[in-house]
Amino acid sequence: MPERYERAPLPGHYGEASQWSVADNSASVQPAASRGMPQIGAPIDPVFGSAQSVPAYGYAGAMGRRTVPAMPGIPAHIVATMPVGLGRRILVHLLDAALIILASNIVQALLGDLVVSSVTTTDPAGEDFVRFLVAVGAAVVILVAIVVGICVTGWSPASALMKVRVMRFSRRGVPGWQQLGKTALEVVCMCFFFAIPYLVVVLATRDSLQRHAIDRLCDLYVVDVRAGRDPLNRRSAAAVLDLM
Repeated sequence: MPERYERAPLPGHYGEASQWSVADNSASVQPAASRGMPQIGAPIDPVFGSAQSVPAYGYAGAMGRRTVPAMPGIPAHIVATMPVGLGRRILVHLLDAALIILASNIVQALLGDLVVSSVTTTDPAGEDFVRFLVAVGAAVVILVAIVVGICVTGWSPASALMKVRVMRFSRRGVPGWQQLGKTALEVVCMCFFFAIPYLVVVLATRDSLQRHAIDRLCDLYVVDVRAGRDPLNRRSAAAVLDLM
């Protein structure tokens, strides 16, 4: 039988006691009444649907928000993390886009004339088109570099600045190839009907962990490491044993 560690309720918890299994890396919840503690009524969670489960935000977090508690359906490494809200995620995308535009313009300014001089053309429109291709090529290269960085580390330049990290949901690890799939799906959604399909996915399919349909399909999870735990940080990951 796997050894279990019992955790005492923390401030901001909803009156449920939980256990963490070291062997199967899973969390389970026992009703507080069974342990002689006062039972506080918990609403039915829209994702996990159990009246005996605590809501998806179960620990006191920064600015009155609540981090993820130990409960059925939540992997152990997700416990005590803080899901990122929609506003922060949009800001990260905008900052990364601004970085790509700025960097591509700098590359175009530095290399545009050199490329034009190597092309035999005297047409001003043709020269402008060559400079445009240089800028687009630089933007594509920078975008690929950012996506690869997220795949390997979970960070983009803007997300590192905003303390927002992407990781796997079902198991502890960096996004890997799943991030490439997510980026491809997002680009496809943005290319049709003025990005309306992408807006519908982001705004209408989010769950209580702030994961939209593409996140769930690609098994990804975005966390605010400034307000909660960072499962990909070794010291933070080891600290979960003190919380469980």
